[in-house]
Amino acid sequence: MSIKTKFLSTAIGSMPFDTIEYAIDISLSTLDAPIWPQLSYFGLNEQMEIQYSEGMPRIMIDREKKRMYFDTSGDYSEELASFYESYLAAMDPDSGNGDCSALAISADFSRGIFALEKRLNTLNRKLPWLKVQTTGPCSFALTIVDENKRAIYYNEEFRDVVVKALAMKCRWQIQKFRPFAEQMICFIDEPILSAFGSSTYVSVTREMWLPF
Repeated sequence: MSIKTKFLSTAIGSMPFDTIEYAIDISLSTLDAPIWPQLSYFGLNEQMEIQYSEGMPRIMIDREKKRMYFDTSGDYSEELASFYESYLAAMDPDSGNGDCSALAISADFSRGIFALEKRLNTLNRKLPWLKVQTTGPCSFALTIVDENKRAIYYNEEFRDVVVKALAMKCRWQIQKFRPFAEQMICFIDEPILSAFGSSTYVSVTREMWLPF
């Protein structure tokens, strides 16, 4: 018996491969909504949160200890002002130009994005669907800490930065790949949402989550 489904196949993003071209082949040949592959094999820069950290003020990457954190010590007013200028230039509902490239993900932090873009440029046709992905702000902010190892979620200033920065990264990806697909999917990866209400995050209230 033949069963015709109405579902489309896609993937979460992460792939276990050590060859970029092979990952692209798998994405394009097996998925109805292909993805750009996130390849953690290639090191720290392609880990789930670090991959989306470029452009956030006061981000520090300790490569020796293989960790990332926000340095919230001292005066960071100029860095925050510069970030918000970039955000408003792109996202202001009245005067923003919509260009989110100030928060772009570079090739140093994602081989997959640029390898997929290069391959799509050779197809000379649009795909029906294409999917991009970004670590969600709740998972990012509750995983990444400050210099005192306190989750940056509990710092209201930097929590707002995380939300706005990741929103721009979503839009930048959509802008980059829109020419290659009839329909775009942008997936917000929020694994920590499954723990909401647990004893681990007892201090995180519903009211605190709603703005996300």
